[in-house]
Amino acid sequence: PVNARGERVQNRSLAQAESVNIIRWDAQPDNKEVHEYRIYVVNDETRDARWFLDGGVRTKLATTAPSAREYTHRHVEANRQYVYQIVTYRRDYGESSGGYVTID
Repeated sequence: PVNARGERVQNRSLAQAESVNIIRWDAQPDNKEVHEYRIYVVNDETRDARWFLDGGVRTKLATTAPSAREYTHRHVEANRQYVYQIVTYRRDYGESSGGYVTID
């Protein structure tokens, strides 16, 4: 994916409010061979993408259709930094290196 970005918003109803992180991206220029997008969150107290690249742990949050351009991560902690990786998956080539989004 290209142009990965994100924001934290408050999802409010009459009785409750929750923080959600909305992650958006644009399609790969050659999107015709994309089978799905995969969204991961980096797991570490530092929440740092560089830490992930040095061998950190990630957890898959979702798999989306190739037409998707957004994912909402619900029930996030309002004062925590989250680092996400969005990767393109192609059956013949596996996962791309992906793009990173940090939401504070």
